[in-house]
Amino acid sequence: MTWRRRRSGKGAAQLKRLARVLFNIAAVLSLILCVASAAFWVRSYWSIDQIIYQPSRDSYDAYVDRGACSLRWIEHNGYAERRWRFYRDSPPPPAYPKMAHPPPESTERRLGGFWYEYGSIMRGPWKTGALSYRAVVLPCWALTVLFLLLPTCALLHRLRARRTLRRTAGGLCPTCGYDMRATPERCPECGWERC
Repeated sequence: MTWRRRRSGKGAAQLKRLARVLFNIAAVLSLILCVASAAFWVRSYWSIDQIIYQPSRDSYDAYVDRGACSLRWIEHNGYAERRWRFYRDSPPPPAYPKMAHPPPESTERRLGGFWYEYGSIMRGPWKTGALSYRAVVLPCWALTVLFLLLPTCALLHRLRARRTLRRTAGGLCPTCGYDMRATPERCPECGWERC
């Protein structure tokens, strides 16, 4: 029985270590995406970037323009020679908010910059035309904050673990900080027990 318990404890410790490694990898990737989204956010005010993926007649694109990121799906857009295309353009002057290919066709925004719309590219928004589309618009700051959540959690977890280690090394309870030098196995204040 003791051997089984020891073996299951070892397996649980390995799973815990694996989960911690995966969490740290996800936090690093999220931090990289946070920095990239912040860079695109700043860049979007003097350069419009668009990436298009077109595996069939429908096309899917991501578009960053003036602090907004748009994800768009265009139905029956024809066939392209290359599946992946990238375009860069300078934004129009502020006096001309409407341009030939804005991220979504309308310039209307509500709900703090979060927006969903559908319409036609050929004849403007909310009309019937040759190329119907659906678009989701997100402000770039929202993506930056979203990608910043995981690294922040990882940093807080690391600071908490460092504080616990410092308390344990000083003979204090890792949970409440009570002096456990007289009772090293169990904290009389909060009931924490050493495994």
